[in-house]
Amino acid sequence: MNILDRAKQKAMMVGRRLLNHTGIRRTKVFAVGFNKCGTTSMHVLFESLGLSSYHGTKWRNCDDLTLLRAYDCFSDDIPTDLAKLDRMFPNSKFILQVRKLDAWVYSRLAARV
Repeated sequence: MNILDRAKQKAMMVGRRLLNHTGIRRTKVFAVGFNKCGTTSMHVLFESLGLSSYHGTKWRNCDDLTLLRAYDCFSDDIPTDLAKLDRMFPNSKFILQVRKLDAWVYSRLAARV
């Protein structure tokens, strides 16, 4: 991707975030799952598609409307109230991210070393 394409993508993200803040864009994508289940990959995918994406755990309590309105997509962790998110953002998509237990445990242990 050249500099012009990156600038264009960045401008689109800024525009989307402005629309999010005004409440015009209400549809969101929530990648729900524990860390080490591909959450970073989903975040990178969302951004490569030109969507503003938040990767972290601060969104999971479902109470920070400023944060929730600012982004199109969220990844990393499991929200405390899926039904509340569904009511707040109708027609949003929820992606369940899972991984085999033994692979997840080994990955978590390796991250701590």
